[in-house]
Amino acid sequence: MLKSFLDSILPRGIRLPLAVIAVACIGVYMNTLFCGLVDDDILQVLGNDWIKDVRNLPEIFTDTAWGFYSHKAGNYYRPMMHVVYMFNYHVFGLAPWGFHLVNVLLHFLVTVVAYMLARELLPRPVQPSPVPHATPALVAALLFAVTPIHSESVAWVASVPELVYTLCFLTALYMYIKYVHGFRPGYYISLAAYFVATLAKEPALTLPLVILCYEHGFRRAGERQATYIGRYAPYIAVSLLYLGIRYGVLSGFAPQVRHAGLGAYVYVINVFPLFAKYLLKLLLPVNLNAFHVFHPIKTLAGVTGVVSVAVFIGVMLLAARAFKRDGAVFLALAIIVLPLLPALYIPALGENTFAERYLYLPSFGFTLLAGRLWGSFSILSPRVNITPPHPAIRATLPHKEGWIVEGGCQGAGGEGEPALVINKDRMTYALYACLAAVLCLYAAGTINRNAVWKDDLTLATDMVERSPDGAKPRSYLGSTLGRLGRDDESIVQLKEALRLDPADSEARSHLGLELRKKGQVDQAIEEYILALEYGTSLRPAAILNNLGDAYNIKGQPGLATAQYTEALRLEPDNALAHFNLGLTYVHEGRADDALTHMRIAAGLKPDKPEFRNGLGIAYAEKGMAGDAVREFEEAVRLAPENQGFRENLERARGMGGR
Repeated sequence: MLKSFLDSILPRGIRLPLAVIAVACIGVYMNTLFCGLVDDDILQVLGNDWIKDVRNLPEIFTDTAWGFYSHKAGNYYRPMMHVVYMFNYHVFGLAPWGFHLVNVLLHFLVTVVAYMLARELLPRPVQPSPVPHATPALVAALLFAVTPIHSESVAWVASVPELVYTLCFLTALYMYIKYVHGFRPGYYISLAAYFVATLAKEPALTLPLVILCYEHGFRRAGERQATYIGRYAPYIAVSLLYLGIRYGVLSGFAPQVRHAGLGAYVYVINVFPLFAKYLLKLLLPVNLNAFHVFHPIKTLAGVTGVVSVAVFIGVMLLAARAFKRDGAVFLALAIIVLPLLPALYIPALGENTFAERYLYLPSFGFTLLAGRLWGSFSILSPRVNITPPHPAIRATLPHKEGWIVEGGCQGAGGEGEPALVINKDRMTYALYACLAAVLCLYAAGTINRNAVWKDDLTLATDMVERSPDGAKPRSYLGSTLGRLGRDDESIVQLKEALRLDPADSEARSHLGLELRKKGQVDQAIEEYILALEYGTSLRPAAILNNLGDAYNIKGQPGLATAQYTEALRLEPDNALAHFNLGLTYVHEGRADDALTHMRIAAGLKPDKPEFRNGLGIAYAEKGMAGDAVREFEEAVRLAPENQGFRENLERARGMGGR
């Protein structure tokens, strides 16, 4: 019974290919399990309280992607990202290897669905080949599994939306195809997967267009157009439902406009070089970079403009030719182009206008083309019959090295006339050797690239080396060096970042922190004020907190209190602002006000030892020794290595009944 059940869900013909896919995926991404959490991971995972309690699910589905950190308007609504992080947290805690393991497993599942899809879309070899399982579908899947262009999507925990939306997108397409072939439940599975895909990432909305391309490329004789319309209507309904939810949450479809100074014409013409660059990275996944500096062109008359327009026209001509002749090629081009469209809308993109992770789904279209090309080689068959044999050909072929003429077969030229059987073994194995070489180069490139995501310093250093004229890489490296205590080096990088982009509020805030650590408090205050004036910070309350700290250091508690109060006006649940304000009130002798804010801070972040210690201080100032001891004990439990907390506990215990 177990054997029959296994055969039903996992036919023998695909078990070995799936095993090969598993080895490929795990083999090239095993080293990511030794990587840490970097860049956006720090906030999205370590600083994300949403993922720690399932009761936050309603908020996850009714707020922006960054709502856990800032309620400032954003362009991203991706609740499935937090759902996956919540699953990871409840299974692995905050262990980085657990988050990386889930990414690797998601990539494996995506590759499996890609293989199953390729089996449906690509022709299968009619004649046997030297490697029976090396079908076009498996070739496409293996290229997808190991291409270096996926390193960012898999090795970076923050790229989990790419993995989830691609998995659901391809599952929805596969189930639709199975439904068309007679598996009725596939339609409902497809709709459900499509809806989940939209909640993971915005490009999922292109699925109905991809299905339309599939229907044209693989249309069946006798089906009426009304049948197609009836099948499409629920997909349109799901799209409208998602757009309605998105509009309500974001108060617009993409309320934040990036690169606003470029103008509509520059937006449009830069679509062509962006598109050409994406295609180039698919063809040659080398010189990969986590941050590509955006250098917009101002005219199409230059070399970049002319070449990129020519590339675009070439792809469109190829699509037009495939539209009439080859459904698989046409669909593959659609999978490359359509999901890339949102990544070409520059006003809605983030700081990183060109990002390699945007190629995760489109790369399946590229590998599908590679599989189609592999299947088109007649050389895949080691022995090819040629009939009828021409006497001149038959006379010359025996003398060619590696070609064999065999007689005794029934030819087309009459009874007893021999057919030619041409042995192409050498050329066939050369082709397989080329495929193996490409796969090995891809795998080596991916393994090597994964190492860049080891930690913040490694990644930031690589970004600066590859994009020395980028402000964001310099700012990232500067803040990383500051956290490592390398303050002088940090200041150099942050000042360079501000030279490249004076409006970078985050860089100014980090520079202020470094200057404050160096004792240059007045200069730090200037940087904080400028950071607030530029207003590009995702969370101005954080800068206000830093500014308040600087005023406290200068002995100006009144100005400090004003900053913390403004931070709380912007974010009433900002625990750090409550803590800082409470501490300021302690120093001013305002014990009642201090206790109020310390209670709020500890209530918002009960697992923060500094806040429990602060609440203990407020209780001690009020003479409430028992409550103070309780809070200091909790602080020591949360941070047993902190000697200061232990000293406070002993002092509180010494208070007795006072």
